[in-house]
Amino acid sequence: MFDPVEGPYAGPNTRIGIATVIVWHNADHYGQMTLYLRENNTVPPASRTNPPELHDSY
Repeated sequence: MFDPVEGPYAGPNTRIGIATVIVWHNADHYGQMTLYLRENNTVPPASRTNPPELHDSY
């Protein structure tokens, strides 16, 4: 977990450091998508008060 790794992303780092960067990067993109939807007068599905019920088949 704390072994050093080299790679093109996040510079020299550890395995846990790379995993942290991946989680942060995905959260950053999710935040950008949320802002884009809200700026276009759309409420993101995860933020809706009453999400539609899930059905086994449609």
